Amino acid sequence: MLSDTTVFRRCRSVWGSADERPSLPGAITIADVRYVPDGAPVPWGLYKGDQRIYEVADAVATGAARFGFDGEADAADGPYLYVGLLILHYGHFIIDTLSRLWPMLVMTGRRPKILCHRLEAFPEGPEHAFLYAMLSGLGIRRADVVSFDRTTRISQVIVAERSFHERSHVHSIFGDLCRTVGQASWPTASGAAPERPVYLSKTKLSSGMNCLVNEAKLESALSRLGIDIVYPEELSFGAQVSLLAARGPILGPTTSAFHTAAFSAPGRRIIGLNWSYQINSNFLLFDTFNHTQAYYYWIFKTEYSDVSNFGVGWAIPDPERVAHELLERVAHFDTLDQLDAAQEARRARKERRWTHRLSAWRRTFKERFGGGVRD
Repeated sequence: MLSDTTVFRRCRSVWGSADERPSLPGAITIADVRYVPDGAPVPWGLYKGDQRIYEVADAVATGAARFGFDGEADAADGPYLYVGLLILHYGHFIIDTLSRLWPMLVMTGRRPKILCHRLEAFPEGPEHAFLYAMLSGLGIRRADVVSFDRTTRISQVIVAERSFHERSHVHSIFGDLCRTVGQASWPTASGAAPERPVYLSKTKLSSGMNCLVNEAKLESALSRLGIDIVYPEELSFGAQVSLLAARGPILGPTTSAFHTAAFSAPGRRIIGLNWSYQINSNFLLFDTFNHTQAYYYWIFKTEYSDVSNFGVGWAIPDPERVAHELLERVAHFDTLDQLDAAQEARRARKERRWTHRLSAWRRTFKERFGGGVRD
């Protein structure tokens, strides 16, 4: 039984929804389009007539071109699969860019070039090696990813909907896509991971959505208790997939590094510490399609602050205690649903007793001393 005085609170509130859909996302083939790069007089994008195309629905209404496209070139023969803006952030690349590549699993015939926009303000660097490692799992080489530096006419482009819709729903084929990308990095025996927890640390990140400001203290406490600490950004994509396939449960503050479990063997186990009582449903979507067993908690009496380069800073009380309680949950992983529910019920009964006692005390005080106490 877990202690009733625990600072752990299960995240029961969800920001968004988390539905899995067996149907394929939409896709459409569009003829005679113009590719406009960043920096042109016209906003960057694909155009059919005067219609700027980014999603499948954009291609429905078209009309005569209102824009002048000077200095046009002709692209080499396709086919081309358009993925929009090549987003370089790890989590958003998976959600917004990779999720448009699902046609690669169902297309027959000549493989398409991957057409994208790469804005000059976001150049690629060595830290983006993960991007091409993922694409290589689909048989896509770096040379297959193309963009143009001038307005270009393209005879035929496939525009596909995302198979992952942020905080909303995921199509089952996205799971197939992720497993295809990651399968080469699975250990030979890719069943249930042994009981060897690993903690994914964010202490070396210089920016992000949130920052656990005293994570180093939690990290030190866990290390003293025998938990291996890993910094995902120091590992290649394949090494991360292999690690998560071979180890478990996976521990740490909620982070896009958890999304890597989607590329690993199904059935991973996660215990995440969240900065808020409300969990982003993106985590639940990733858990759903890869059958990940995950539990997310926020820590009672978490304090918040502003931290440069992060959306919000949060500090947990007594990191040493949190480390011990985290490992208690590792030890009881298979029964956490029942234990958390029982703990919440006991806490609710205590709160009702205290509420009853306080009400009785107020009534007694008012009877003895009059109306000096406000309800």
